[in-house]
Amino acid sequence: MTKNDSSVSSSYLAFKHGGMQIIAGGSAGCAEVCCMHPLDVVKTRFQLQTGSFKAGPNDLHNYSGVIDCFRKIYRAEGFLSYWKGLLPPIIVETPKRAIKFLTFEQYKRFFLFGSPTPTPA
Repeated sequence: MTKNDSSVSSSYLAFKHGGMQIIAGGSAGCAEVCCMHPLDVVKTRFQLQTGSFKAGPNDLHNYSGVIDCFRKIYRAEGFLSYWKGLLPPIIVETPKRAIKFLTFEQYKRFFLFGSPTPTPA
């Protein structure tokens, strides 16, 4: 193995690790949005509610609490309505998390100064 072969091999490994970090960060961002979006929908409904805060059982646009909001959304619009408007957050969060994860991992290696573990201060 020549010096040139080892540099190609190390650059390939660095590229491979970077790709894995991007995929891991992107998938984590996508999973986070998919899991947390129902709570974001409920939060938005609370912010948009108008009128009296004393919600009756048949009043579909005023909520007395989180459970009441979840229940009324499910009754009026169905289960999949918790994920209304999911695409824009996924489009924003997936690349953002991928870049954050990649840069964190790269800077972490950079600031270890070649040490395999963090050095004490």
